[in-house]
Amino acid sequence: MMRQEIAPLVNAREVLWIYSGLTEEPDESAFYQSLRDQVAAQIARQVGKQRVRVGREVHIQLGEYQLRAHLTNIEPVLANYIDTDTEVIIQYRHSMKSEGQDISTFIAEVIRHPDQQLLAQYDMLVGIDDIKHSTVRKLQLLLEPDRFMLWQQEQYGAERFSDTIGKTLMMRYPLLIFAGEVGSGKTMLARSVGSVLAQLLQVKLVSFLLNTQVRGDGHVGEITRNIARAFDEIERCQEREQVPVILFIDEADSLAQARGKKQTHHEDDAGVNTLIQRIDRLRGKPIAVLMATNFSHGLDPAILRRALVVHQFMRPSAVQRGMLFRRILGPLGSIKQAWMEELIVLTEPRSLPDYGEEKHRYTYSDLAQRIIPQALETAVLEQTRLKFMHFRRACEETFPTPESRKMELSSTEG
Repeated sequence: MMRQEIAPLVNAREVLWIYSGLTEEPDESAFYQSLRDQVAAQIARQVGKQRVRVGREVHIQLGEYQLRAHLTNIEPVLANYIDTDTEVIIQYRHSMKSEGQDISTFIAEVIRHPDQQLLAQYDMLVGIDDIKHSTVRKLQLLLEPDRFMLWQQEQYGAERFSDTIGKTLMMRYPLLIFAGEVGSGKTMLARSVGSVLAQLLQVKLVSFLLNTQVRGDGHVGEITRNIARAFDEIERCQEREQVPVILFIDEADSLAQARGKKQTHHEDDAGVNTLIQRIDRLRGKPIAVLMATNFSHGLDPAILRRALVVHQFMRPSAVQRGMLFRRILGPLGSIKQAWMEELIVLTEPRSLPDYGEEKHRYTYSDLAQRIIPQALETAVLEQTRLKFMHFRRACEETFPTPESRKMELSSTEG
């Protein structure tokens, strides 16, 4: 269950509700628009005087007609309560039928947190503690907007606090970017951090994973339509279930590439425009967007400017490799400290066949998902206890994933 709200009441001066019919046809728009007064009465009856936030959804039944209304704007922006003095504005917007491909083809996964397996995966991410801490810290405030109001009450009481300063925090763009090569831990952190936040905030939390299929089949307007549908879906989830939501966009460089370059098509540029607009619309809502990319330098500058942080995920150093081995193998009493030290040496950067003399570093994925499982696999098939020779052989036979480039950017916060 969501934690009980404890922020002080701030009366709204004005609220805007947008409504539409759930099953309306294009030629019924005038009829649904004529229902505005009845919709206003139903909203007043259902909501009355109570706490609200942007995204609140109300379902309305008028005879045989079903409608849905969303609270889309509230003034002042930090207000959270409707009373008899609040001006209520009701507007109609035609509900367009979904077009194009099945939304499940580009929303690859929906994760409900907390999940114990994902919590274990989060703990397995070693050597990136600063990135983990920063990510949790920023998402905590993005996904729990009321925390600012509570802080204001505790620290300032009845003393007036600057609305201008408050808006700089509350109206930040809810975007974090994870940059780094394959196997560096970006995706695992993005998938698992929701479970950490769910425990920390004592809430249920939902993550949506968006893949490159959102680009569609190249039809005119398809990419913009699919992006809009994906964001509509996560916003509906947040409104319907009243839970924080994370949208994870994997391989974001294929969706948010810099506009106006020779290799980009006008459809690509239109998709980036839509992506920017929809991220902007999430400000102030308990929804955050995480992007993972192998090539952050290829992202559109407007996307990079909106990021609260661009974290660079590097391949593990010797110290970080040692941390990983100790974390995974430490609980096995038969694994001696001397073995750990030699494993660090065995996984030093090495050259690869057909890749010249340049040495390549092992990724976290190479260590945790290839070398260690291969050693265990050999012991199981040989029906013997796990021995150091199994690890040595696995290291010798497992080459590091080739490095596509040296990451040049350092982690920068805005």
